[in-house]
Amino acid sequence: MHKIRDHAQEHVLNETRSPIGERELLALKSLSFDALSSIARQLPAGQRARTAAFCYGKSHLHDLGLAVAACCSSAELSDAFGRNARIVETQARSAMQEKLKKAQAPRAGFASLVGSGLGLARTRA
Repeated sequence: MHKIRDHAQEHVLNETRSPIGERELLALKSLSFDALSSIARQLPAGQRARTAAFCYGKSHLHDLGLAVAACCSSAELSDAFGRNARIVETQARSAMQEKLKKAQAPRAGFASLVGSGLGLARTRA
């Protein structure tokens, strides 16, 4: 009898495993930057850095990886990313600064839009 190899299973075994569960990853992805930072800081240092590295390497989780990396120390990032740690740290800090700027920027309300001419135009009868 010949055994049929399950190539799909082989691929899964070669895939990098997430340091946290899939449900937790999805939950983190849906959080605001502040909430994500708060939760990421509660993870043990090694797990937090490995989570950052895992997410950073996935195109659909890249931003999440940067957000988690922003919560890591240089030493933690070095352990998880090796020689690329400084690059990731710079990107993570830059992304964090951008998010903070956006959060602090005043938002245009309806009254300011109308006053600026960008609001709804009045129609004349």
